[in-house]
Amino acid sequence: MEFSVNLRRSTQFVVQAEASLLNFSMVGLTGPSGAGKSSLLRALAGLESYASVRGQYNGQSLTRCRIGLVFQEPLLLPHQTVAQNLTLAQRYAGDNGMSSSYLSYDSVIANCQCEHLLAHTPAQLSGGEAQRVALARALLNQPQLLLLDEPLGALDLSTRSAILSWLKKVAESGLPMLMVSHDVTDLWLHCQSLMFMNNGSIELHDVPGEVINTMYQRHPSATGQHVAVLAGQPCKETGSAGQLTSFECEGQLLCTRQPLQSPDRATLNVAAHEIVLDRAFTTPLSLDNTFMCEVEGISPVVDHQVNITLKRGKTRLYAMLSQAALARLALTEGDTVRASFPA
Repeated sequence: MEFSVNLRRSTQFVVQAEASLLNFSMVGLTGPSGAGKSSLLRALAGLESYASVRGQYNGQSLTRCRIGLVFQEPLLLPHQTVAQNLTLAQRYAGDNGMSSSYLSYDSVIANCQCEHLLAHTPAQLSGGEAQRVALARALLNQPQLLLLDEPLGALDLSTRSAILSWLKKVAESGLPMLMVSHDVTDLWLHCQSLMFMNNGSIELHDVPGEVINTMYQRHPSATGQHVAVLAGQPCKETGSAGQLTSFECEGQLLCTRQPLQSPDRATLNVAAHEIVLDRAFTTPLSLDNTFMCEVEGISPVVDHQVNITLKRGKTRLYAMLSQAALARLALTEGDTVRASFPA
């Protein structure tokens, strides 16, 4: 898909965004609040009458493409049950050309975890339940392209992860998706590529790890807590109560409690505040993991704190230190340190 969107939201703010998403399955879109992400999706879906939209998908104009959009708010029909909302979407479904069974009624209902909700009315649903139903409704309408605007923000981590893993398979089977989210971990784990939007335009577009790192460097105050994702080949599962999985990352052995992304990929999400840095390598450890790495960058001091970018091979970590701790460690770029953090 290629697109170019021009939309004036006010005299002070204009969405002027373009991108080329060739051979894509699931693409992420993130950026600070007010950057224009929702406006961009609405324009692509044809809901902004004053927008100038040019582009094509799969050899045809975007204006002739069946586009589904899942809003931040579920917008279910209040006078109908969940089952009736879903049946209505099926009744007006088109043909998106997919031969996969992923979008059968039973598969969508099961994977969106809606089976027990069918007899309920929207007023009886929690926020997370309504979001799952809205997602199921959009999928059952059989779009050719699906736009997702913070579709699962009200869900708990386990449920959200399960649904996103399934959505990734749906996307790879032939229904491409563009997903807006502020959760960089979700985007890092599930998206093929990532776009960063700021002040109405697409500022960055690359693989998720590179976009997130550049975003942290350019906009440290707009991106919140820095988070990294470490990934590697699983080695073994221990029999401990914590069900730790060992995996190799950059030639070092780590362990994680997080579910496997696939039989050959283990991941570990590490927030900056969880990391303890040590230059002497003699500190007694109560944490599960140690990772030898180099200091790639040190941010300016903000509110007596600094963010440290750490790197080993293609993997990056982020540590948050107080200004006093930085002085005690006497860190400079290029130093080798040991990063310790929980599983």
